Amino acid sequence: MGKMKCANQLFSFQKRDTSSRLPKMLETGIQIFVPLCPDYVTGGIANGVSSLMVSALDAAHEIQSSYPRTSFLFLIADTEEDIFEGFDRQPIEISRNKLTRELEKLSITGKVYLFSESFPNWHIRQYEMEKKIRDALATTPDLDRFLSQNQERRRGMYSRQYGECSMYQTRILQIRHYAQYLVLQDIMREQNQWVLMNYQTENLRTVTKYHPFLPERRKLELIVY
Repeated sequence: MGKMKCANQLFSFQKRDTSSRLPKMLETGIQIFVPLCPDYVTGGIANGVSSLMVSALDAAHEIQSSYPRTSFLFLIADTEEDIFEGFDRQPIEISRNKLTRELEKLSITGKVYLFSESFPNWHIRQYEMEKKIRDALATTPDLDRFLSQNQERRRGMYSRQYGECSMYQTRILQIRHYAQYLVLQDIMREQNQWVLMNYQTENLRTVTKYHPFLPERRKLELIVY
C-alpha cells in the first residue's frame, strides 16, 4: 500500500508546510490571492512573463488539478510608481495581458489584475503601515534584527532593479515592502479571502509572525511555491 500524503504536504512544489485546515478550504472552491512582482530586468521592467510568473502558473495548475473548484486572483504589483519619475505603465500592462493568455492556455480559472486597479487607496494604506513599522522598530528588536540580517542581500537586489542603493535607502525599501505585505493581508481579511500563494521570500514573515504594533488577527493560510 502506498504511503498516504500528510495534510501539510499537499503539493509537489511547496516550500513550506500547509495547515491542516487548508484542504477543506480548497475543496469548497475558495479564491487564492497570488501577488507577483513585475517582469524585472536590470535597471527596469520588461513586458514579458517572467520565470517567477511561470512558477506561479505551474503551482496554480497543480492546485486546480487537485482542487478543481479553486480559482486564482493574480495581482501584478505596479506599486513602485510613486518612487519612479515618469513611471511607464505600459510594460506592466503588456505583461498582464500575456499572463492572462497563459491562464487561458493552461485552463486555469482566474484573473490577472494590477494592484492599482484592485486597490485604489493602496499607497495611502502603505504609507500608514510604513509609519507604524518605523515607530515600532525601537521597541521591536526582533523585527529590527530581521531587517538587518537581510539588508546586504536586499541592497544587491534593489541596486539591480532601481540603481545603486545605499544601506540607508535599502532600509527604507525594506520597510516599504514589508508594509506592502502587511497591507495586502489586511485587504484580504476585509474581503474575507484567506489563502495567499506566494514565492519563497523572507517577507512571508509578515504572515507567520505576530506583530505587537498591530492588533492580533486571524492569520492567512499560506501556500509557498
